Amino acid sequence: MCKWYLPSKTDNRSSSAQTRIKLKNIANAIRDIKSFSSRYINENRLINKRFEWQTGYGTFSYGQSQISQVKAYIDNQYHHHKKRTFRDEYIALLKAFEIDYDERYLFDWID
Repeated sequence: MCKWYLPSKTDNRSSSAQTRIKLKNIANAIRDIKSFSSRYINENRLINKRFEWQTGYGTFSYGQSQISQVKAYIDNQYHHHKKRTFRDEYIALLKAFEIDYDERYLFDWID
């Protein structure tokens, strides 16, 4: 079972899923989300050129008691990124979750 929280603005890079996906299936879930969403965007011509996701993804886990905070963050993401870039915020999350990373293998940043 998977419940998605999608903000009202379509330009957000984040969404929230309440799910019971087993850890080994997260990669498959992300693959399917990318596949279905890019197909939808392209079939409905929501942008002027062909849409493709970058390779890779980032996923972070939060507890049930934090869901309202995550939703509030997503709703206000546009404002957050006026003060702090997505890149800076993403690296801060990696550090907060104590995830080792090599900047060479992170996203192609769009600022």
